[in-house]
Amino acid sequence: MGVKKILYSLVLSSTISIMSLTPAFASVKAVNADSYNWTKTTSNVWHCVNEKGENVSGWVIHDDSTYYLDKDGLMKTGWIKYKNSWYCLDEEGKLKTEQWIDNYYVNDEGKMTKIR
Repeated sequence: MGVKKILYSLVLSSTISIMSLTPAFASVKAVNADSYNWTKTTSNVWHCVNEKGENVSGWVIHDDSTYYLDKDGLMKTGWIKYKNSWYCLDEEGKLKTEQWIDNYYVNDEGKMTKIR
């Protein structure tokens, strides 16, 4: 494993530990999906399965970005509601953080926190 991957793993572990301590984000725990199988459906939506061929759902990290997969393993885009909070995923499915999106601000965890 290269130095970059080791450092990323350490940072990710620390980040997940810190996120677990934050009440607003405690329920959003992402798993590393770099080793999972990603394919595009006929409708051009990414689909993810684990090493057993089972659909992966929930928050995942892949190639240093965070995504949300529905119960069928399909990558979501746009605004999603997760445990009473709103999160925004760009057109590639990546979680947006620390920015204004139209009239809404998403914090460093991707959660909508402010309205203009």
